[in-house]
Amino acid sequence: MNILKNTGMVNDLIINTKPSSDGKTRAKATSIEINTKKVKFPGKTIHTSLSSNDELTLIKKEIDLPSANEIAIQITPKLLREIIGDPRKHQEIKENIRKKSIEKYINIGYPLLLNQRSSHEDKVSFKPFGKPTQRIIEKIFDLFDVENMDVIILPSPSPNGNSVEWCKLATDIFLKRKSEFMNEFLISGVVPLGNPENHVKEIIEYYLKNNIQALSFDFCRRKVLESRMREILESYIGIEKWEKMFIHGTNVPANNSMAYREPTLGLYDILVSVYGFDAFGGIISGGGDLPEKNKIKETMRRKRFRFIDTYGDYNYDGLKILSEQKNLKLNSSILKTSNPIEIYDEKTATIPSFLQLSKELRNHRNYVTHKEMNKFYDLINNKKFLSHIQEKKASAKELNSILNEFQIEKLNKFY
Repeated sequence: MNILKNTGMVNDLIINTKPSSDGKTRAKATSIEINTKKVKFPGKTIHTSLSSNDELTLIKKEIDLPSANEIAIQITPKLLREIIGDPRKHQEIKENIRKKSIEKYINIGYPLLLNQRSSHEDKVSFKPFGKPTQRIIEKIFDLFDVENMDVIILPSPSPNGNSVEWCKLATDIFLKRKSEFMNEFLISGVVPLGNPENHVKEIIEYYLKNNIQALSFDFCRRKVLESRMREILESYIGIEKWEKMFIHGTNVPANNSMAYREPTLGLYDILVSVYGFDAFGGIISGGGDLPEKNKIKETMRRKRFRFIDTYGDYNYDGLKILSEQKNLKLNSSILKTSNPIEIYDEKTATIPSFLQLSKELRNHRNYVTHKEMNKFYDLINNKKFLSHIQEKKASAKELNSILNEFQIEKLNKFY
């Protein structure tokens, strides 16, 4: 067991970790005490900046939280110019951030700098992020200096050739100004995994040199190989330091979404805890265009239902096969049916129905993920984590044989 108690960076901050003893995973049971709050990990962060009120109400009511709340604000170059030049815009966004915080949760503020055009901005007027300045970074920090904020992720645009410079300057400014903030913050160094490997290594080394106690890896909406994450944790950070830090992932994909035609995809997001992550948040940006009217049903049938028993995300074809083998009676407070196959019926033929059912599927996925990961802390402490994961994989293999009988392609591998 490793306990890091530090009263220099953040008053009364305690990070208590217990790595898994199975020898095959990097999972760890972590508890954080900060600003009178105490939260256990591994876990999935709530996104109050993205989640529906129904989903948040249900999660808070039925699951043993408090947990962590990720407040991500997507900032384009145009919006950043408005924040700097217009005090009213700055105050409007700051007030929105304040409203998204939850009193009993660990609130994680993330200024997600998107190097892309804002809506209604033409190509000619678009100017990407340039080099960072002290004024820009201080303005961004000030947005998140609100009540109940506990963790701030350092700002750095991705992808961007100046990421190293942004990360270093943001670190320096925070360390100089930390005593001026309203709250005591745990600063988390952002590591954009879309950057070249030598940049990733240099950024991490700078954070460690400055005794940064948390790291937030931005997966940039892409699956990262376990071998790469092991290299980062073991070689760039080092096991001894990793065991004493809070490791967070953001923009983590739910599964291998590129293979959307597969009837079933193995889960990816839950399993980042195996790599040594304490917490993760789902994909922040995106959503895609609405389907054409004659494509609504086809698009809906590609939407996935999360069946936690096999750590699988199923589309319509996968659910049909599964429903012939298992009784899919559910006790869900979100889905309005006990059989998920029914949500793919003719009701999806209109845009409003498509949007509503898509939201219900997303809410259900987040709900069952929170509920499953709520068990991980005790499983690791009781040396049952690996056997739990292996049991899920065995269920997936059993289903894989069923799918083969129906001459459908195999499930994606988990690792």
